[in-house]
Amino acid sequence: MHGKLVLGIALSAILVFGTVASALAQEDRFSARVLAKGSKSNILILVKNSSKSTESIYEFKVTFTKGKPITSIARGWDIDKDGNAVTFTAKRNPIKPGVSAIFLIKVSDPAQSAFTWTANDKDGNELQGGEMSKIKVRETKPVSPLPKITTPEISVSQAKVNAGAQIIVTGKGFNADVSLTLLLDEMQLGSSKTNSAGEFSAVVIIPSGVAYGLHLIKATDALGKSSVIQILVELPPGVTIPQPGQLILSVRTDKSEYNPGDVVQITGTAILETPVSLQIVDPQGGIICGANPPVNNVTYTWSASCPVPLNAIGGKYVITAKQIVHKTSAMFTVKSTVTGGKAGEPGTLGEDPGTLKLSTDQQTYRVGATVQIKLEGARAKSLVQIIIDGPGQTLVAKQLSTDENGVVTVTHSLVGAEVGTWKVSGKQDKFVVRMTFEVTA
Repeated sequence: MHGKLVLGIALSAILVFGTVASALAQEDRFSARVLAKGSKSNILILVKNSSKSTESIYEFKVTFTKGKPITSIARGWDIDKDGNAVTFTAKRNPIKPGVSAIFLIKVSDPAQSAFTWTANDKDGNELQGGEMSKIKVRETKPVSPLPKITTPEISVSQAKVNAGAQIIVTGKGFNADVSLTLLLDEMQLGSSKTNSAGEFSAVVIIPSGVAYGLHLIKATDALGKSSVIQILVELPPGVTIPQPGQLILSVRTDKSEYNPGDVVQITGTAILETPVSLQIVDPQGGIICGANPPVNNVTYTWSASCPVPLNAIGGKYVITAKQIVHKTSAMFTVKSTVTGGKAGEPGTLGEDPGTLKLSTDQQTYRVGATVQIKLEGARAKSLVQIIIDGPGQTLVAKQLSTDENGVVTVTHSLVGAEVGTWKVSGKQDKFVVRMTFEVTA
């Protein structure tokens, strides 16, 4: 919803710019223009660094003297809100000479708002400041009928290619007049921009080092609309596919028996260059470790390590390795004085951790956000496990220590995350608590 709002404001031709504040600063070495316009509950601020400047803007701070900011949006900038002040800090690219940036701030009433602003360099030194004493607003007329909602779709000039080859990616149904990123699996292929009809066409090169086999090309526009298509990267001319038996998916451990606290060294061979999805399950079905080790594209081998929990129960543990449609497994033994009890009961060692409670700071997240997970009700200063299980092959297992109150908090980045329902499990001894959260585009 916010993405559509930003686009609607950015394209509106009937909004009126408010007060302009600009001045020459630092002995003619820097000059910037700041303009603002409002619509409904939003203020759009345009910051343009003069082409004659010799400094870049790394930080832009807005302090409201009338009205109060509610939320803010700026692509490529970190945002820090403190009372009536909003500070935008460049993540990667500052506002260089001759370059502009747009910041959107939601307020209760733009027409009754006013603010001061400062543009700072990378060391936090003020380059220039100004004041917007009044924001001019002219309400837009309702548009009828509403625009048709379209589903994004991409296509390629050829579905079978060699590594290093050039292909054309085209798309339709995206947001109009926005930037767009193209990925091959998790690697960036290039960028483009949609036209007024939400269409684009881009020439990209398949990286020369990519493994042969099936890959996904994904196009995502700046407002979150995305689409994927599958391509097959073929072997180069003169290279033959290994015969059956030459490449197999396998998994093995450095020992057959371990004690709690030991580290299991896991190695194996693979069929393709894509990462292996690895999971270790204890005798009661609990996940003690998860990983996605990469595959060496020359030797087609992979490796990973996993610690055995200090409170691990004794018995047989199963390692499962998956790669696309291929799957294999192996077993090892853990020697421990902790034995499994009935369902819902603790092992013979340790105290009853009580009622475990699992929560997240939100129920729904967007791709690229950070989820904060909190586990409560465990024993004080003791080991617990948190397993994050996402769509596809995403699986993360963390072994952590609780504080003196039996609480532990962990964060997980959703950069590049798959859209859908994510599962979270918290575990101590035989006690497990589960919950889910949603990730949207």
